[in-house]
Amino acid sequence: MNLLCIAGLGGLPQVSLPLARLEGVPFGLSLVGPVGSDTALLRAAVAMAGR
Repeated sequence: MNLLCIAGLGGLPQVSLPLARLEGVPFGLSLVGPVGSDTALLRAAVAMAGR
């Protein structure tokens, strides 16, 4: 939760991607972008998700 707090406190866009499970434990990747990069961040997330 501490890492997720950075985007909220800074007013930055963020998207979290659930990627897989390792030994039954979920893990993912969180992308944080600069102010105003919402659309670019979403495009990057879609590209990384392979959709």
